[in-house]
Amino acid sequence: MRSALGCGPVPRTRNRIALLVVLVVLSSGTMSSPAHADELDKAAKYAGWGAQYWAQGETPPCGVPRFSWSDVPTISMETLAPASANANAATCEVHLARESWAVYDDHTRCSMILHEMGHLYGHGHEDGGVMDPDGMTPA
Repeated sequence: MRSALGCGPVPRTRNRIALLVVLVVLSSGTMSSPAHADELDKAAKYAGWGAQYWAQGETPPCGVPRFSWSDVPTISMETLAPASANANAATCEVHLARESWAVYDDHTRCSMILHEMGHLYGHGHEDGGVMDPDGMTPA
């Protein structure tokens, strides 16, 4: 059973986007060590949960999400301030800052990807809940 936030296992039969996301995340990442491969696996798992949370496993309107990693914080499209992650629904891309990823616990990482996946499904920021941009803090 998944948590109310959507960061938990989903039924295999309804998680159709997960394999596509795994392939895209693994092919777009620039990390190569075993530790980094584990991080990519987690990102792909969380993206699959995000697809299930937002659309019962269907792909976002923009297509199959692509993830990229940066050694510096990404820039928020709304505030132009540094951010841990940023989604671009026009290109179906999610950019993750490695530095932030490293300091967050697994639940916060999942919440971050779930939030960014929400943008790919057309959701904007709102107070409270997964789309609250201030709701994620390091562990």
